[in-house]
Order: sequence, then structure tokens, then C-alpha cells
Amino acid sequence: MFDLEILIAFIFSSIALTLMPGPDILYLISQSVLYGKRNGVLITLGLVTGLLFHTLMVVFGLATIIRLYPNIIFIIKILGSLYIAYLGFISIKKAYFMKSNLKSFTEEDYGGFYKGLLMNLLNPKVSLFFLAVFPGFLFSQTLSVEFQFMILGSIFFIQALAVFIIVTILSDLYFKSLKNSLDLRKSILKLQGIILILISIFILLI
Repeated sequence: MFDLEILIAFIFSSIALTLMPGPDILYLISQSVLYGKRNGVLITLGLVTGLLFHTLMVVFGLATIIRLYPNIIFIIKILGSLYIAYLGFISIKKAYFMKSNLKSFTEEDYGGFYKGLLMNLLNPKVSLFFLAVFPGFLFSQTLSVEFQFMILGSIFFIQALAVFIIVTILSDLYFKSLKNSLDLRKSILKLQGIILILISIFILLI
């Protein structure tokens, strides 16, 4: 038997984490607005693929290794912060040095999957959630802990995929209204860059 209330609480906690303002969701929104649904879907697939890694990390006991060597989390935090700052600087650079036409916005971005994957893997918020929170949502006394972690990871994967797809579609609708506004898109790129850099600094400070 299993405790349905615990699973429902986990679902709501997962949705709250997914929607919480952070590098993943903010990057997905801005890129979907700037480059449309195709790029948003690629980033989404990268983000949720990273979630599979976090699930396997918990299932195969890597969490124990991290508890023994807590500096690993610090290293992940540093790498994640540097990568997010890098994306921020790239966004600002694009805004200032792009050609004075809209063509550059229609060809982005075959690297969206890999950017989403790296952003998720190096996001300490996700790492800490999987390592610290999953054990608190064990919902059965008969199923193995590993199997329960797999179920929780699958639930998190499904809800994140659904949330990110909805966010992509809504952002793409806004993208259509920006179709002929180069200046506005440049402004969004600059704002995205500034926000990502500020997030990278915040990650280092927490």
C-alpha cells in the first residue's frame, strides 16, 4: 500500500519548485519569446533530460557520496553559477552586436537542447531538491526505497515536462506579437542577460 496524500503533496511541491523564478524557467521563457516555440521545446527537452540524471543519482546512491563529500555540491554551485553568468554575457553580447535585422532571430537555436541540459545539471536548486527532499516523500513501507525514488523522479519529470511545454506555448504566443520589433527583442535579450548574471551572483552567495 502507499500513502496517496504524500504523493499529492509531492506533486504540488514539484510544481512549486518548477514554477519558482530561477535560471531554468526564466531562460525558457525569454528564449521562447525571442525565438519561438521550436527553441523552447528543445530547451524543455534538455531541462527534463537533466531531471533523469538527478533521479538516477538518487536511485544509485550517489547522494550518499555527496553527503560524505559535501564539497561536491559547492563545486556544482560554482560551475552552475559560471555557466549561468556565461549565458547572461552571451545574451548581452548578442543584443549589442547582432545585425540590424530580424533574420538572426529566426535561425536560433540548434544548441537549445544542450543549453537546457547543462543548465539543469548545474542548477544547485535541483540537485538539493532531489538529494534532500526525495527521502522525505517516501510513500510506502512495502516498496523498495530505490523503486519509490524512481516513481518520485518520474512524477517530477512528467509535471516538469507539462509545465515547461505550457510555458513555451504561452511564451510563443507572445513571441508572435514581437515578430516585427527588433528593438524590443534586443531589450529582452539585455534584460535576460542582466537577470541571469544577477542569478549567478545570488547562487554564489546562498
